[in-house]
Amino acid sequence: MRHRSPSFRPSSGHAVENAAPDDETLAATSSFLGLARLDRYQTFGQAADLEAAAEAVHHPAVARAAASAHHAQRLTNRAAVLTARFGRHHDLADITQAIDDLTFAVSATPPSQHDHPVMAIKLAVALL
Repeated sequence: MRHRSPSFRPSSGHAVENAAPDDETLAATSSFLGLARLDRYQTFGQAADLEAAAEAVHHPAVARAAASAHHAQRLTNRAAVLTARFGRHHDLADITQAIDDLTFAVSATPPSQHDHPVMAIKLAVALL
């Protein structure tokens, strides 16, 4: 018999357990999934992983959650995927969108925030 912690409770079937995630949750999940697929692409070189990464970071919930405090970071994640896709396909639309995303992220992030220098460096690299 498997040990169950005291906090374990079998599903009660309530509607709340089956509720659809909100835009903030979907945006976060999509952004992190995009980065995971990008990592896989960079490790194994499979084009399908890069396209899956691009699809994930372009999830409609990311745009709907634009008021989130995490929006600049999600744009930075999307820019990472688009920059990699530009490197593979040389589509100017990808690098243009990446630069736009990073420009917004840098301007929306206070210089005192720990992510700001990383975003600024990524913008500088994308501009090269």
